[in-house]
Amino acid sequence: ANPTLTTAADFRALETAGYTENLNGNMTNAYGELFNAQTFASSTAATITNAYQHAITGAPIASTNVTISTSTALYIAGGAVNGGGSVSKAYGLQVFAPTGATNNYAASFMNGNVGIGTSTPWAQLSVNPNGIGTGPEFTIGSSTATNFVVTNAGLVGIGTSSPYAMLSVAGLGVFNNIFSTSTTATSTFSGGLNVGTNALNVVQSNNYVGIGTANPRRQLDVLDASNPQLRLSQSDNSIYTEFTVAPSTGDLTISVNPNTTAKNVFFNQPGGTTGANLWVCQGTSCPTNYLNLVNGGNVVTQNSYYFGNGMRMTNVDASTTAVYDTTNTAIMQFDEAP
Repeated sequence: ANPTLTTAADFRALETAGYTENLNGNMTNAYGELFNAQTFASSTAATITNAYQHAITGAPIASTNVTISTSTALYIAGGAVNGGGSVSKAYGLQVFAPTGATNNYAASFMNGNVGIGTSTPWAQLSVNPNGIGTGPEFTIGSSTATNFVVTNAGLVGIGTSSPYAMLSVAGLGVFNNIFSTSTTATSTFSGGLNVGTNALNVVQSNNYVGIGTANPRRQLDVLDASNPQLRLSQSDNSIYTEFTVAPSTGDLTISVNPNTTAKNVFFNQPGGTTGANLWVCQGTSCPTNYLNLVNGGNVVTQNSYYFGNGMRMTNVDASTTAVYDTTNTAIMQFDEAP
C-alpha cells in the first residue's frame, strides 16, 4: 500500500490499506493479514536459542531534539465493529497457547507493571474499576459458579458472586488466625463457625455455641473431660474460681483458687431487697407453698441440712422440723403448733 503523509508527524514506515471484501457465502475464518508459522529444518543437529515469528525490538526511540509523550511498542486501537451489520463478540487481542512443547504458555510479561483499565499501573497488576464499567475487578469461575471475585467496589467474595462485606465467604472456611485490629470492627457469620478441633463451634441450625464439643446441646455448652470446664479470673492465673462437672454423676464443684487468702462464695443482689436467696431443691422447681420471703439473704432447702459431724436438720411434716444425731435419733423438735 502507499501510506499517505499528511503532516510531518504523521509517518508510517509500513501501512496496510483497509479494504472491503464482498462475500459470496459463509466463511469460517476471514483474515485481513495472515502470517504462517516459520519452519526451521537442518540436515544435522542444530539448536536455536530463541525463535520468533514476529519480533518488535522495542518502543519508538526519541533521539536528539525529540520528545515523545507516550512510546508504545504495540498499539491496538479500539473502535466500532458494527458498521451496518452485527457482531456477537469482539476482541482487541486474543491469544491461544501453542501446543507440543514441554511447557506451553499463552503469554508472559517479563518485567514492568500491567494495567487493566489504567495506563499508569502502580503494581505488577493494577485494575482500575472505574475503567471497566460495572463488572467485577477480578474473578475466578463463571457467573453462575464463582470461586473468587473482587467487585468494582473492592468487596471480596469466595463462593459467592455478590459479596456484601469486605470479605464474604459462602461455604466452609479454614483459618489459622483471625485478627480484628479496629476498635469498630465486627464479624458476621451467616453460617456456622468452627475454630480448631472443636475449640469453638457455632451450629448454624440452632445458633448453639460449643467449646470442646461439635454438638452443643444448649446456647453455651462447654466440654472438658479432664479439667474444670469453666474458670472465672480476676487476675491471670493468680485469682480465679473454677467450675467442674464430675464425670458419671454430673456433680458440680466450685473451687476457689487456693493461692488467695479468702475462700468464700457469695450470693448477693446489689441494691435488691428480696433476692439473693440460695435454693437447694430436688426436681425442676422448688416448693414455695409455705414460704413468705420478705427479705433476701436466705438459704432454702427442700429436705435436710447436714452438718460436718453427721447430724442433720430435717422437715418431718408441713409444720414440724427435727434435729437428728448421728444414729438417726431425734434429739430436738420444732413445731409451729401452740
